[in-house]
Amino acid sequence: MESLRVPFLKDKIIKISILISTIMFIFSVVLGYIINLSFEKTNMYPNFTEIFITNSYISLISIVGIISLGLISVILLFINGFYLGSALHYSIDNSGILYTVKI
Repeated sequence: MESLRVPFLKDKIIKISILISTIMFIFSVVLGYIINLSFEKTNMYPNFTEIFITNSYISLISIVGIISLGLISVILLFINGFYLGSALHYSIDNSGILYTVKI
């Protein structure tokens, strides 16, 4: 199995890219929590068609991300972290921290 490894793809590069992605995601969650977007006009119950179209659109953007050498994927990671932070802020403000972290 050792012969299947790609020689130019070192473990150190993979570890560094995962570390950078994790730090950027945490930063975007914190930034989204601080900025606090308004979710008052958001449709909380989308139908199947809306979910399907949105997921198809994001999938196409991710495929195009191959051409950009991962830049689009990094932007999508930042946007998802930002919205997660904003949603956490909204949930903590409206329901409290105990309800938000309850599993």
